[in-house]
Amino acid sequence: MKSLVLAGRFLMLNLPLSCAASASKPAVHVPRGAPVVIDGRMEENEWDGSALHRLPDGTVVRLRHDHGHLFVGITTPRPGFASVCVAQRDSVRVFHASAALGSVNYARRAREWVTSDTQFVYGMRNTELNDQARAERSEYLSRHGWVASTFRMGGGLVQELQFSLTRIPGMTGLALAFFVPEGDTGAVVTWPAALPPDDGCCDNRLVRGYVPPHLRFDPSKWAVLALDP
Repeated sequence: MKSLVLAGRFLMLNLPLSCAASASKPAVHVPRGAPVVIDGRMEENEWDGSALHRLPDGTVVRLRHDHGHLFVGITTPRPGFASVCVAQRDSVRVFHASAALGSVNYARRAREWVTSDTQFVYGMRNTELNDQARAERSEYLSRHGWVASTFRMGGGLVQELQFSLTRIPGMTGLALAFFVPEGDTGAVVTWPAALPPDDGCCDNRLVRGYVPPHLRFDPSKWAVLALDP
């Protein structure tokens, strides 16, 4: 999940789940459908009709929108959690969803991108599926413009994310990286394998939930999403 096209325009987005460069990619088709309930349960009938992308390691990425929100569903053979980068002109906002949710902002400078944030401010730790938890997730979405299921909700094997296309306007790119905690440093899987290994969205520290003060992002290498009207 590089520039927004709704009702006939393009939403240019990059959604990685493994890192490699690609010059120019065709737009990724995103069907329009009913909204998805963010609960960490990948029910086929709920996601039926979504764009579906299978990766070599068995990870599956699903995409859809309901005109007002972009929905991303991830199922993986190995437990982990997602980090999503969204470019908006001269800034990049990073959304982290592990045991809790949080985001940080980077601003473009001459040679790199910098942030004044020193850490993610985490919230939305409630993993329940009762009315109170649903109300809390709805409030989080309203306040922050996004919401996601957390690691415990899907056992690390299922993750669902929702982004408001009005609260996060002017998207010029989107990149999704999935961190798998294995070995000493873990692995980062990206989709659609279009990011150079040195792109900031693939940075192991960032994807794990740390905030490097300087990174290099290249949203021009990110994917393009074409949203059905």
